[in-house]
Amino acid sequence: MRSRRAYGKKKLIGMCLVFILVFGFCTLCFGGVAASAQPEKKQAYYTSVTVEAGDSLWSLAQKYAPEYSDLQEYVELLKSLNHLRQGDLILAGQKLIVVYYQ
Repeated sequence: MRSRRAYGKKKLIGMCLVFILVFGFCTLCFGGVAASAQPEKKQAYYTSVTVEAGDSLWSLAQKYAPEYSDLQEYVELLKSLNHLRQGDLILAGQKLIVVYYQ
C-alpha cells in the first residue's frame, strides 16, 4: 500500500513538472508575439498650424492623429496643448499647436 501511495505522489509531481515545463516553453515561444503586434512607436513632433475656415478640432484630429489612436483622446490633447476649455470655439486665422508622429 505504501509503495502504491509513493508511486502516486511521484507520478503527480512528475505531471506537475511536465506541465510547468510545457507552460514555460509556450510562454517563452509565444509571449513575444503580442509585443510584436503592437504598432510601431513613432516620434512625436509639435508644430503650429493656422486654422482655416471650416476647420474643427475633430478635423484636425483626423488629419494629424496616428491612424491607430483614439480621435477623442487626440482632441483632448489638442485642447490641453492650446489651453482650450470645453465649448471654446476655434476661429479661422487662429494658430494652434498640433502634435504629429513620424
